[in-house]
Amino acid sequence: MSRQCSDIPIRNRSLDTDDARQLAREGRWPARTRKLTHRAGLIRLEGAFDDGDLQRVRATAPARQVTRDGAVILIWPPGTVRITLHLTGVITATGYFEDAEIAALRQFLPGRTLTHTRDQLTVWPTEIRSEP
Repeated sequence: MSRQCSDIPIRNRSLDTDDARQLAREGRWPARTRKLTHRAGLIRLEGAFDDGDLQRVRATAPARQVTRDGAVILIWPPGTVRITLHLTGVITATGYFEDAEIAALRQFLPGRTLTHTRDQLTVWPTEIRSEP
């Protein structure tokens, strides 16, 4: 039976390697999960992930927006309607974002500037790439 991300037995804390691996063994997360952090409706998984792992997490959280950036899979807040990843490295998210969720995103995306206006949240890269 597939478990939903709301079944996570943690709130506003982190699980390092052993606990994260236990949840993976239970089928909640990819087996390569090394660390799981949950804050204000956001979930950040760290590990050596591939596209199959991303698909597994998307199946676990079908009503949520899920992205992968290398070793990090991020399950966006419940109010996120759409995520757009631009070739320049900019990420735009559309939806309803609580102040606590914005603060958690800032923690989860260190070194990135985050701006928020009405229903759009923009995550700026540390360096803008030119589009081909």
